[in-house]
Amino acid sequence: MTSKSAQRSFATATCIIAWAGTILQYYLVLRNAPANNHTTLVATSVFLGYFTVLTNLLVAICLTFYLFSQGRWHRFFSRFSVQTAITVYIFIVGLGYNLLLRHLYHMKGLQSVANEIQHVIVPVLFTLYWIICVTKQRIHWNNMIPWMIYPFLYLVMALIRGSMDGFYPYPFLNASELGFNTVLMNSVGLFLIFIVISSLFIFISRKKGILIRS
Repeated sequence: MTSKSAQRSFATATCIIAWAGTILQYYLVLRNAPANNHTTLVATSVFLGYFTVLTNLLVAICLTFYLFSQGRWHRFFSRFSVQTAITVYIFIVGLGYNLLLRHLYHMKGLQSVANEIQHVIVPVLFTLYWIICVTKQRIHWNNMIPWMIYPFLYLVMALIRGSMDGFYPYPFLNASELGFNTVLMNSVGLFLIFIVISSLFIFISRKKGILIRS
């Protein structure tokens, strides 16, 4: 896949699938809201409380602005450092779920479809998009510092919300069951994973000889 048209087609397909998975997941959350005694507002806040959902939404927004817009947001989402950061996030979504969380959930029907799209298909497709379609540039190691802002803010907000209403999106963040010290250690471990994966992608970007270039 070397032609620009083929690369754009691949990116467009990835964009459509990311939106489809996100919209399907939201539809299922709203459909199940009455059974969970949730209002539409509460169901939406639960939906947006997952790092998986936010990161899939970020992938969809990134590709939408990159492919179909001009101006400031197009330039922002076209930046190599920005697309690399998003690749790190969605790669960790796929890696974390399939290694740590998959055995905890047994989904059926449309819920299983949405789950696989968001935890497998989109992470694989966007990582391939980065490998195949994104023009590589050498970026400095300190680029990963601002990349940590998004997961850090997510972690802080998730813990604040959990302390207020008891909703913890992931079992390793459940301070009410695990205790604050354990959650703190889990959080440190997560940020180490972010650093390692970020370093890997930066290393690849700096080794131009082994890149699949556009």
